[in-house]
Amino acid sequence: MDMHVHLREPGREDKETIETGTQAACAGGFTSIACMPNTNPVLDEESKIRYVVQRAQDSVCRVYPIGSITKAFWARSCRPSAKWSAPAPAPFPTTAGACAWRTSMKNALNYSKSFRIPVICHCEDADLTRGGHMNEGAMSTLLGVWGMPSIAEEVIVARDIMLASYTGRVCILRTCQPPGRCALCATRKNSGPGHL
Repeated sequence: MDMHVHLREPGREDKETIETGTQAACAGGFTSIACMPNTNPVLDEESKIRYVVQRAQDSVCRVYPIGSITKAFWARSCRPSAKWSAPAPAPFPTTAGACAWRTSMKNALNYSKSFRIPVICHCEDADLTRGGHMNEGAMSTLLGVWGMPSIAEEVIVARDIMLASYTGRVCILRTCQPPGRCALCATRKNSGPGHL
């Protein structure tokens, strides 16, 4: 299963559609994909998620839409409603997205208890990566290109690990790359019952 797919439908069918995205996934050997909520409109309500599920019914692979935990993806308000529950049985959550606000992420983890689903966490602090075009390092400096520091992931990984532990909920750390992020995860797992 590919857990990080941008199908772009609805709203940006000029880039990708559910049909073309699932065909590409199948050609690459995937039988299931989870599509991100950054569509237009954002997948933040049951009706929008249901649209993706219905459009994907005849696809060549299974599609599990992931919904945004906040209204319109960037809003501060969390979406605590029964509309979080998936309109079709899915082994993966329908709550995810880059959440810049600690309170919203804590609330999302608490609300997820009602549905017994984990929250998928996008490991990137947008304040630290804003304007970046490549990884920060010697090459970005040499090329004169604004770089994105690895600490931008580590800050969010540490925050989400602590919030998951505090709320007693499970979170899935998506786009988490070594080495520092894995060390944080290992430290947390070694310190007691895991929530990752």
